[in-house]
Amino acid sequence: MIQRILLLITILLLLSSSPKALAQANNGGKWKFLRRSIGISAMHVALLPSGRHVAFDRTDFGMSNISLPAGRCRDDKTDKVLRHDCTAHSIEFDPLNRAVRPLMVRTDTWCSSGALLPNGTLMQTGGFGDGERVVRYLLPCEGCDWSEDPNDESPEWIIEQMPIGRVMGDMVLLPTGQDVLIINGVSRGSAGWTMGREPVLNPILYKIVSEERNENPRFEVMNPTKIPRVYHSSAQLMVDGRVLVGGSNPNVFYEFSNVLFPTELSLEAFSPPYVGEHRPKIARVSTNDGKIRYGEKFSVQFNTKTEELKEIKVTMVAPTFTTHSFSMSQRVLVLSVKSVRKGVGFFKERYTMDVFSPASADVAPPGYYMVFVVHDDVPSRGKWVQLQP
Repeated sequence: MIQRILLLITILLLLSSSPKALAQANNGGKWKFLRRSIGISAMHVALLPSGRHVAFDRTDFGMSNISLPAGRCRDDKTDKVLRHDCTAHSIEFDPLNRAVRPLMVRTDTWCSSGALLPNGTLMQTGGFGDGERVVRYLLPCEGCDWSEDPNDESPEWIIEQMPIGRVMGDMVLLPTGQDVLIINGVSRGSAGWTMGREPVLNPILYKIVSEERNENPRFEVMNPTKIPRVYHSSAQLMVDGRVLVGGSNPNVFYEFSNVLFPTELSLEAFSPPYVGEHRPKIARVSTNDGKIRYGEKFSVQFNTKTEELKEIKVTMVAPTFTTHSFSMSQRVLVLSVKSVRKGVGFFKERYTMDVFSPASADVAPPGYYMVFVVHDDVPSRGKWVQLQP
C-alpha cells in the first residue's frame, strides 16, 4: 500500500513538472541564431573591450572544425588523441558581422579560468594535462594571438623549521612590515571538538627580512601565557600595536569544569618587544577629515626623542575579522616616502614625512586602515584613516 502511494506521488510530481505545466510570460524574450558553427565548442568564453568574444574548448579530444591559418600546427608528444594538430581550439567571434577568427593555443585549456586585466589583456590560466600550470595572454590589439608562459615544471618549497611544533596557531602581521607573530594552538592533535593536546603557550616572533639583514635567528621564542588557547581561540592586532588574544572552547557547550580545557571567557593582550622601546608618536596625519584617495600624497607628523633618525617608514594595516586560525582582510602595506623634514625650535623633536597612499584597489581595497610610523623597527600607535576611490 505504501509503495503504491509513493508511486502515485512520484507520477503526480513528474506530471506537475512537465513542460506543459509551465506558464510562459507574455513577453518571454526572443532567440536569434547567430552562426551554425564557430568551429569549436564554446566551453569557455570571455568578453573583450572591443565587444568581441573569445572562446576555447580543449586540445586533447581531436581535431576541431576550423583550421589554423598559414599552415600553423600544434605538436604535442603527450597528446593521446592527436599529436600533430593543424586545427584551432580557440577563436575570436565578432557579433557585429558574425566573423570568426581562429586563434592558437598550444596547451590544453580544458576546465581553465581567466580574467580581463585593467589594460584590456585577457589573462587565462590553467587547464588540463600540459596546460595545468600555464598562463596565457591575449593582448588587446588587432590580429593578436595567444602567448603562453609555462610555469616552472619543478617548483620547490622553501621550508623553515619552527622552534616549536604548532597546529591551530594564529599568524598576526605586525605593523613593522617585517614581523609575523605566531600564537595560540597546540602541539598535538588537530582542530575540532576536544581533539587538541599539549597547548603551546609561547608565541613565536618570525622575522621575514632577517635573512637579508644577516640576522639570526629568524624565529624568536617569546614569553609564555598562563592560559591555554586551543580550538576556537583568536588573536588580532590592536590599534596600539599590541595583540588581543581571546577565546578557546573545544567543547560543544559552555563547559567550565570537569573537562580537559574549560571554556575560556578571558581576554589578554600580548605586547611584542617593541612596546617597551622608545616609540615614535604620531602627532598628526594631514588628511581630508581622515580620508585619503588612491595615489594621493599626504603628510604624517611624529615626535621621537632619539637625536638621530635611523630607518624610518610608514605602514598601513587593514583591520581583520579573525576566527579559526584565519584572519580575513589581513594585509600590511609599506608606503612610498617622498621626503622627511625635521622641525626646528620648539618642534625640534618633530618630523614630517610626505608619503603616498596605495596606488589602487588592487593592493588595498577601499576602507579603513591604521597608519603607523615605524622608526628603527619600532612602530608608533596607529591612527585611523579611510581610503577612498
